[in-house]
Amino acid sequence: MIRLSTFSLAFLGMLFLSSCSADDLSTPAGRYKAALKAGLSSSTVTNDLFLGLQLAETDKEFYDRCTELNGKQLIEMGSGGNRVNHKLDDELARPAVLTFYPDFSDDRPRIIKAMDLEIAYVDWSPWNKAAYAGPLLEDIGKGWASQVFGEGFEIVSHARHGKVLVQVKNNRRTAFWVADDRIVRGRVTDLRALPDEPLIP
Repeated sequence: MIRLSTFSLAFLGMLFLSSCSADDLSTPAGRYKAALKAGLSSSTVTNDLFLGLQLAETDKEFYDRCTELNGKQLIEMGSGGNRVNHKLDDELARPAVLTFYPDFSDDRPRIIKAMDLEIAYVDWSPWNKAAYAGPLLEDIGKGWASQVFGEGFEIVSHARHGKVLVQVKNNRRTAFWVADDRIVRGRVTDLRALPDEPLIP
């Protein structure tokens, strides 16, 4: 009986230590977990995206803003649906194209609950390894992501994608990961609208 109790206490101790390590703020995963918890409970709203676009704006507001941006030659329509292209000429180490498309709610008025992103270097080719998505993700993490969305990005491990560049600021979660050889995919999520969405949906 004494041996069983000692074993049980030791087992509970290991569980406690595992739990502590998962919440360890000295690790990127621990800091991300803490930021996510704080973001989900925050009453402060952060909806800023880029080019004056916002999470939680209506489809009409989104299309009106895109019409304005198109008139200024800052964007052009992409291929299919709501896809929009924006050139990143000087923001990264080499010219790239940011393609974005909103994820609207089903109810009316439809609002943006998340914004999906794709980024690729203009000079990508199968033999141009410097323009692959791996170096691009590192490039994004060196400054562009923080300039657009603010400081606080972490690189966390992911079972499928290897690593994810992620930031949580109040209700807004921003994540980037390598989708294939050419494309870095991203998603900016309004956690008020999608509180249970996994890091990569």
